[in-house]
Amino acid sequence: MTSGPPQALAGPSFDDGRTRYDPATGDVFPDAAPTRAALAATHRLALVSLVGGDDDPGRRAAREALLRDRDLARHFAAIHFGATDKDSLYRRARADLDLAATRVAIVDDRVCRGIAWGNRHGATTIWFRNGRFRDALPDAATDRPTDTITALAALPTVFGTSGTASRGASGGARSGDAAQARRGGTR
Repeated sequence: MTSGPPQALAGPSFDDGRTRYDPATGDVFPDAAPTRAALAATHRLALVSLVGGDDDPGRRAAREALLRDRDLARHFAAIHFGATDKDSLYRRARADLDLAATRVAIVDDRVCRGIAWGNRHGATTIWFRNGRFRDALPDAATDRPTDTITALAALPTVFGTSGTASRGASGGARSGDAAQARRGGTR
């Protein structure tokens, strides 16, 4: 596994539903494509998403078609969909990118899934606090995210030009000493 500063997993590892688009309406967030393009220019990205508890092949195919039709798939080095076990999707994406967890950044709208997984594995975690789960706050079980954003457009600022996650000037907020201590120091 490669070591060094954080890269991105699926957003850099991006969750798909409610991070890139609104599943209730099917509308892609207007800043999704330009943000992913900007990050893909300097990072290897992966996308992970649960597509439904029954692993319906039709739902998976529809999600894949949406990525292809909106020309978003080309930004991702790895794309994984699954029915119920998002942790295994994150593991698979990280393995595909051949990155140590400390070089991974997880972007997710749910602290109970992506943020919790990233924190347990030493990844940089970025909570996209938006939409349906914006009030589902971090707790002792999930730990706090490294950063919090309210707009995808803030991600390039959070990652900066060096490829390392840092406090974002636009839509980002540092979560505090717990995240820094978990990562072994301050940034």
